[in-house]
Formats: sequence, C-alpha cells, structure tokens
Amino acid sequence: MKTIIHFCFLALATISYPAGALEQSHPQKRITNLPDRDKDSKFSYNGYISQGWSLSRPEHFNVSGQSSNRAGSLARTEIGAYGSYILTPNVDLRGGLKYDPTGTFDRKPHVVFGLLDLHDSSSSYGVRFGRVRNFFGFQSSTRENPATRILDYPPQSIYRESFKTVSSSGDGIQLYAVDETSIGLFKAELTLANPILKPQRELVEGFFGYPAQGNYTTRTEAALRTVNLQWASKDFTWAAHYTISRLNLNYLPAAIDLVEGAYSMDLTLHTVGLRRYLGDVRVTGEVLYVAPSGKVWDVLDQDPSAEKFQSLGAALEVAVYKGNWVYAAGYNVWYNNIYDRKGNGLGHSLGLPAHRFYSHDINLGVRYTNDAWVWRAEVHRVQGTSTLPVTSNPSLPAERRHYMFVSTSITYKF
Repeated sequence: MKTIIHFCFLALATISYPAGALEQSHPQKRITNLPDRDKDSKFSYNGYISQGWSLSRPEHFNVSGQSSNRAGSLARTEIGAYGSYILTPNVDLRGGLKYDPTGTFDRKPHVVFGLLDLHDSSSSYGVRFGRVRNFFGFQSSTRENPATRILDYPPQSIYRESFKTVSSSGDGIQLYAVDETSIGLFKAELTLANPILKPQRELVEGFFGYPAQGNYTTRTEAALRTVNLQWASKDFTWAAHYTISRLNLNYLPAAIDLVEGAYSMDLTLHTVGLRRYLGDVRVTGEVLYVAPSGKVWDVLDQDPSAEKFQSLGAALEVAVYKGNWVYAAGYNVWYNNIYDRKGNGLGHSLGLPAHRFYSHDINLGVRYTNDAWVWRAEVHRVQGTSTLPVTSNPSLPAERRHYMFVSTSITYKF
C-alpha cells in the first residue's frame, strides 16, 4: 500500500500544448498554458534529447535504474517531440510523443497527448477531445520536459517520478475558459477522462506491497473527474491553483492475491498551490491531500489507524534566476497516512519496513540554459523511502531509512 500519491497523479486533467509553454518568463503564460503561435506558419514543433546520470547511497537504495551501483546509473534517457497544426483560427491539432523508460518502465515510446482543440479566436474558452494533458500543480507540465524543468527530481511528495506516465495525461474530454478580471487572470478546467494506467507493476506493487499480483483496469472501467482553477494577479507577482479530483479505480486480482475478489476503490484528491514572484526570486508552496475509500482498506484491519486513513504531501521550493542560471533549494514531505506518520501501523499490516510509508526530502540544485542546451545538477538527502520506485527496490533493509543521491543531466533542445 505504498503511497496513495500514486493515484493522486491519476487525478488531473488539462493542458494540451507543446511542452515548454509553461516555463516562460511571463507568469501569464503559466496560467493560460497556451503555446506561442507563429502567425506566418500553421505548423510548429519542438523537442529534446536528454541523458541523465544518478548515483545513490547506501547500496540497494535506487532512485533511477540501479543507481546504487558503484558507477551509478544512466537509465534516465528521454527523447520527445511535440507539434501543433492550426486547421482554422478556431481549430488546432496537437500531439506529443516521448520515449522515457524511467516513467513507463519499458522501452517503448508513448503518446503523451494527442487532441483536437476547438476554441474561440482568442483561445479564451474551448473544448479538447482526445488524450488531454493533466494539470495538478505548477510543475505538472515542466517536470515531464527536460528542456524546461529546473530539477530532474521536483518535489517527489507532489510529483512522483515513477508515475509520470500515469500523471501526464488521460483519454477523454476537457472544457476550459480563461478570463481577465479586475483582480487578475483566471483559468478554469473541467475534465472527464480515463487515466493511462502504466506501468501496471509499479502501480499495483507500489500501492499494496509485493503480495499483490493483479491489475488495474483501464478505459471505461476507470473514471476520473477533475475541476482545476488557476489564478494570477494583475501585476503577475502572485499565482495560485486548486484542483479537486475524484477517481474510481477497479482492481482485478490474480488467482492468489492480497485481496480476494474484484473491487472498486474511490479517491478524492485536493491539490493547492501558491507562488510568489519577488524580482529574480520565485517561492512556491504546494499541498496534496488524499482521502480514499473502498474495499481495499479491509486489508488494513490489523492497523487501527486505517479507520482514519488520509494521505498528505507538502512541498516548499525557492528558485533564484540569474541570467542563464537558476539556483534552487527545497524541502518536501509525504505521509501515506497522516495518522501513522512513522509508518509503523502500515508496516505491521503489510509486512514491510515502516520507512516505506513516509518521506522527508531536502535538496539543492542548479540549472544552466542557453539557446540549444540545458545542464542541471542536484543533490538530495532523504529520510524514508515512500517515494522510491518499488520495482527498482524489491528488498530495502528495515534498519536503514536514510539515503542520499546526486543527479546530473544534459539536454539538447530543438
């Protein structure tokens, strides 16, 4: 039953545009989430090729591939291409393809988004059909694109690394509207979609622990309903967002499994964020709260705290922009159950180390960007292992709960 945040990621909905539109200097770009259009061309595209390296200690604590090996890991390879075509002043086609083994846990490229966008001439309101982009936080788009994100590992309590595929998009319909008022710029989105439930083993094992061997069902058997609200002040010194999502997830157990019989599980997810711009300094705070219900909680009947099972994540980040350089520092926490913050109850119920059910991460990072290249480096000191990918860490020692890792990457963008 490792973090319910996994499913929080499923819970969102939104933006469908070429990657890179969010991480621009003007805050209005971040709230409208609309790409810059070349008035003289109907077709536009961009993309990237990125290679990362990570090293973690102690042994057996892997953040990416087998990063605890002596030489570290080069498992983080990302290749992506995004494009849009203006059919008419009111109709766009948009799509994106990405190869990312660390997000999908396989070696196959996947469609990040692909949709038809019908809107008014100013793109102030419209409707999107197809595989639509998900919004659940300020970094929900930039985290997926190495050409735009500050760090390779943004706050893991909000943006779980091994669930990028699940969190990035869903198949369905999305309504949106943008309006400028006397108190600032507002954006609202309503989404009904089916989440992309990949990778199955990471989802299932990460949620239940290793005895679970079944699969989550997809498409029409999983429903996600999301309302997202965003705001930026008129002088663009403040920005905020709030998202509420309701997710119904169906589970089909294996012949021998932790839970007997198929069942449905319901999750209600709330994400709140506030951002302040102070000249070259950007301060961001975000909170993720998850309230679950369903038959799955019967497996925790040995844990008294399961009667009040609620998950919580919080993150604070400060970024300083100096020319082509960005310097960042952050702290984030995650609790599978806020009534069992040390994980003792969950650990006892599932036979796993208690540190599997919480995480405290403090980190420092730097990024350099020019017209064609992006380089970044970061270091993390973590207590608790709830944010580590389960399939890369099958047997963590119960007596060790601290680990550190460093990561660096180079990205070519076009």
